[in-house]
Amino acid sequence: MALTANNNLAELLLHVGRPHEAEPLLETVLAKCKETLPEKDPLTLITANNLATILLDRKAFDEAEPLLKFTYDTRVEVYGKRHPSTLNALNWLASVYKGLKKLEEAEQAYEEVVNARKETLGELHMSTLTSINNFAVFLGESQ
Repeated sequence: MALTANNNLAELLLHVGRPHEAEPLLETVLAKCKETLPEKDPLTLITANNLATILLDRKAFDEAEPLLKFTYDTRVEVYGKRHPSTLNALNWLASVYKGLKKLEEAEQAYEEVVNARKETLGELHMSTLTSINNFAVFLGESQ
């Protein structure tokens, strides 16, 4: 229960623009999750993802990559490749690849997200359109 409460507090800190306070809290929660919960526990995945987004925002791509790779791989295993949470994780991972200048991997990931969302949600769904925009921005910036 305390882990969930602390994760929720960290999410609140993120939403009010205080990531510098949320980051150490999430690091602590993630360490405790790894000690006490199964590896594939949803709280572990959420906490790892939240911490990775902070790292991504401050351009700590090397630190964010293993967290996002873990959340993506685990979500593929638990939910499948087309689940919305899995696709969100892949989209974050594409952003990390972009930041690390792994442009081929980033392009493949963005394209996979777009195609999967078109198949599962339709071409006019907001998540599909956002994914198309993310991919277009990436392609424009990588020219």
